[in-house]
Amino acid sequence: MNFVKKLFKEKIDYILLILFILSTTITLFIFYYRNTQKLVFLTISDNYSVIVNEDNLFSLNIKCSRQDTMYMNKEMVDSTYILDYTTQDTYLIELKDIKYIDRYSYEQDSYYDYNLTFYIPFQSNGEIELKNFYLIINYLNDESLNFKMGSLSILSTNDLSSDILIKNMKGIVNVYDEKQYLVGIIFDIEGLENSIEVINILTISGIVDLNLNKTVVLESHDILATTIIDDLLDAPYDPFEKTNKGKLNMDLDQEQILLIPLSYNEKIQIKTLGFMIEYLKNGEYHYQLVYPFMFFNTNTESIVEKFEYDYN
Repeated sequence: MNFVKKLFKEKIDYILLILFILSTTITLFIFYYRNTQKLVFLTISDNYSVIVNEDNLFSLNIKCSRQDTMYMNKEMVDSTYILDYTTQDTYLIELKDIKYIDRYSYEQDSYYDYNLTFYIPFQSNGEIELKNFYLIINYLNDESLNFKMGSLSILSTNDLSSDILIKNMKGIVNVYDEKQYLVGIIFDIEGLENSIEVINILTISGIVDLNLNKTVVLESHDILATTIIDDLLDAPYDPFEKTNKGKLNMDLDQEQILLIPLSYNEKIQIKTLGFMIEYLKNGEYHYQLVYPFMFFNTNTESIVEKFEYDYN
């Protein structure tokens, strides 16, 4: 009788062991299947400036947890848009190319970095500012992915005037709340003719403006980039205070070295900035573009947007 009980118990233990193994196998299979059906995308939230003129091209980077996925294959893309999340305005853009660049590591995981080149098929009167924009990619299989990218300024122009010589341009960088901020720009400029009068300098950005009312004429541009802006202006200055930006009226019949402080609309680090110089030449209005230029490399981490997508 004891032998039968023992045999029965061993069979029960054996069955339980088999059930445990099956359950574990199924659980692991489901976990593996779900993970193989999940893609992770990364984008770097940044401040993008685009000047639309001859080629109308600009590029964005997307990092993906898999290489050679259909979602990074140009032939599988039906259409692409940029969306202003605040206003819900959308702009159709044309995807021209997707190119694999290199591997990228983030939080001990490995990703594949892709560069996407787009064509902007529209012209605008002035500047389009998208303070919170998404890239939308629609695919031929009716799937759609939305990527948070940051802020975007688009300036359309057919005027490639170059009557002003920019001899030197330098950024003044100060620290606020343990972060580096671009707080002023030194322009060393000179008119190529005697009839040039600068009337305005604008940033190609919706985040920050030039405070032209506080413009200072310098004797030299040989100034350390980390010099405190208060010392250069000889007065306390808060770059995050809302102020009236003003305009310039300055003849460029000789070289001028100008320090112009920045005034932020939002407390967001800007390291790359472009400008538009408005001026009169023999009484006629013109403008000249200063293409986006990186003034400093921030040593703080960029904002990484992580997006997980479960696909069929």
